[in-house]
Amino acid sequence: MKRVTLFVQSLDQEDFIEQWLWADGAFSVSTLPPSNPDRRLEAVYEDLDDDAFLVRLKKAATDWPGPLPPISICEINPQDWQNNWRENFKPIQAGRFTLVGEWEGDTSDDHTILIYPGQAFGTGQHETTRLVLEHLETLDLAGKRVLDIGCGTGILAIAAEKLGAAEVFGFDIDPDCTENMQHHLNINNSSRVTLEIGQLEDFAFAPDQFDVILANITLNVLEAMWPHMQKLLTHGGHLVSSGILLEQKDLAERLLTAQGFHIYRHTGLGEWLLLAAQPQ
Repeated sequence: MKRVTLFVQSLDQEDFIEQWLWADGAFSVSTLPPSNPDRRLEAVYEDLDDDAFLVRLKKAATDWPGPLPPISICEINPQDWQNNWRENFKPIQAGRFTLVGEWEGDTSDDHTILIYPGQAFGTGQHETTRLVLEHLETLDLAGKRVLDIGCGTGILAIAAEKLGAAEVFGFDIDPDCTENMQHHLNINNSSRVTLEIGQLEDFAFAPDQFDVILANITLNVLEAMWPHMQKLLTHGGHLVSSGILLEQKDLAERLLTAQGFHIYRHTGLGEWLLLAAQPQ
């Protein structure tokens, strides 16, 4: 596990770099200290080739305001990272939901999702997670069946259950999610959510099986997933996709409409976009 620290030069530069780090595959990005003007960004990667990372960073920096900031990369102990993450984590508000650290002693209820840091993406800090959580509130999930593609540690699946879904199935290809996704189900008292490791073709989904499909993953993966979504959705079902950069909006909309979907909502947060669509 490696920690990348960038000593940002301005708030504008901080925003650009933070979005890039998420898109580059970091599973944790934090601003430290949160209320100090002389702030730094800390990103954690499970595995990182330093030289390749620096090449990507320097190429991306040509589009950022200001010069490339000073940077340091070091190995870290996973337990040390977890302890540091806990010390700096603040509850996150996303629509009706508050994402709260398990160690805070709060109990899971219809408005609270307990989270715990693990070696996988999915602690609720990313804008795309908040975008999907907020959109879920606009859907009638009572008694519905939901599929969460690329579920990470299960935050969106748990939220769907709290909003009334009768059955939620989620899967992710990252085996590092296994322990944390099960822990999240336990601490949130989930009884109607099943989370597994695998790929789409590993599961025998029936046609018209799901009323809502969530896909919070990068556009290149969405492009491969979207052609399979029509047959899995019920008539009038909803496909909610995020993980799309705002600069990819036109391309993403063309790709999705080409698969026979009508996009009825697009909304952004930071540099990220959510597309909500239904089969035409």
